[in-house]
Amino acid sequence: MKNIVIVGGGAGGLELAVSLAKKLKNQSEFNVVLVDREKTHIWKPHLHQIAAGSMYTQSEQLDYLHLANKFGFKFILGNFLSCDDINKTIHLAAKLNANNEILIPERIISYTTLVMAIGSTSNDFGTKGVKDFAFSLDNLPTAEKFHEVLLDKVMQKEHLIDNNEQFTITIVGGGATGVELAAELSETIKSLSQFGLDKLKKNPLKLNVVNAADQLLPGLSPKISNGAKEILEDLKVNVLNSAKVIEVKQNSAVIEYKGEVIELPSDMLVWAAGVKSSDILKNIPNVTLTRGNQINVNDNLQAIGSQSIFAIGDCASIPWVNGPKEGLTVPPRAQAAHQMSDYLAKNLCNILKDKKVDPFRYKDFGSLISLGGEDTVGTLMGFLQGKSLFVEGKIAKFMYLNLYHGHQVKINGFWAALGMLLGKSIQEKFKPKVKLY
Repeated sequence: MKNIVIVGGGAGGLELAVSLAKKLKNQSEFNVVLVDREKTHIWKPHLHQIAAGSMYTQSEQLDYLHLANKFGFKFILGNFLSCDDINKTIHLAAKLNANNEILIPERIISYTTLVMAIGSTSNDFGTKGVKDFAFSLDNLPTAEKFHEVLLDKVMQKEHLIDNNEQFTITIVGGGATGVELAAELSETIKSLSQFGLDKLKKNPLKLNVVNAADQLLPGLSPKISNGAKEILEDLKVNVLNSAKVIEVKQNSAVIEYKGEVIELPSDMLVWAAGVKSSDILKNIPNVTLTRGNQINVNDNLQAIGSQSIFAIGDCASIPWVNGPKEGLTVPPRAQAAHQMSDYLAKNLCNILKDKKVDPFRYKDFGSLISLGGEDTVGTLMGFLQGKSLFVEGKIAKFMYLNLYHGHQVKINGFWAALGMLLGKSIQEKFKPKVKLY
């Protein structure tokens, strides 16, 4: 039995597990195994909506065990610890329950081929206080925790008799996560103020976006950046470009802005300033890593230094051939994870048989940024003979939503994805616009 073990059930890892299981279902010598530390899958670009409370988690989660049974792969619940590429095994940590009791003991899983797809985490660049006082939106538990604390703090300020200060949230980072979260939070607070929160209604949320770059959404066109900035400022978001965070404190952020050191009062602070891959990847021998802990791979997505290990998604580093600038690597985006998953699903068996296959080439289809309500901006690449098309408003919003439904179709098929979409639309008619618990 040849074990193809995929570690990480994010967009790329789950799509790969489903695609390989379908493709190899009649080849009994192959066994597809998916390992993840959670029991359910959530599309990572939705985390900012879950944090803001504009999306209900239950309607978005996909159960790994159900999908494994449906498509014929095996699911193993566990945290990756290390890899032994000589004996072809991975080591999984013990899984604990809420009382810190061992639910599942440590395990050793054998593989013939290993695909690492563990995504990325926030990069605090060693900034003092981030680990102690800042939130990050790396996964579902952290996004849900942020929303829980947000509701608690809003309620606390409402009932403090002598308090008339604005409720303030500071978001560090002007990339897609920071910008989209700022827009969603602005909409969330407007909705919350309608539920009997008089102080919040009279004195709305103050939102700061602290961005080290000189424009929002660095790497995207100035037109998209300027469009996003205009929308955020219309929502009364205070955008501070070219601002560096020196320290994060319990109720404030110390920043350097226009040559001055300023302390911004903050009831809550979200760190969304950069990404890196997990330090756990250092426990894979022989492979080489970038400074951001990404696995260096060749143009077949095979880890440099190993014949049996592959990497896809945010944890893989591969040169961006024909990219907009010399020396860039493929960006950590959902569309890159989708393309890598599709490539391995199509070519993995031939690569393992040493057959010649076409190299992986990333195609940039553009970027779309959701800014709450019907506001979305972005570009579609290669629209007319290599030129890009700027889109905004309802058309851009429709395309943004289609990205997620395309992910659902790849996993569940067209009709199942359509049924889930219709069911979600009906449920939303009977729920408040913002989650109140």
